[in-house]
Amino acid sequence: MIRIYRRKIDDLRRVVIPQQMLNGINVKPGDLVDITCEGGSVRIEKSMPTCWLCRSDENLVEVEVEEQNCMICSRCVMRIQMALLRRQRRLKKYYTFEVAEEIAEETAQQETEE
Repeated sequence: MIRIYRRKIDDLRRVVIPQQMLNGINVKPGDLVDITCEGGSVRIEKSMPTCWLCRSDENLVEVEVEEQNCMICSRCVMRIQMALLRRQRRLKKYYTFEVAEEIAEETAQQETEE
């Protein structure tokens, strides 16, 4: 059965959603809701936690990003870890090569000074 509630929009363009409707979708004070607009209709749904990067809703881990808590799925966590590991390996190779060149230059300078 569809119930229609008529509410007036206030001067700040707000509308009060009847408690019966919110109870029907299990929304309590402080909960997040998703509000979408499509084809002239506005839809309000209880927000379900999803991955901040890929929007998956499976295997979520709460992390802090720029002083805000967000959810990231275990798959994205693994992808980030792998990307960081690859970057670390590239940097290690670069710095190892750079350090070897510096040692070779220092050794060559010492030999010419002797």
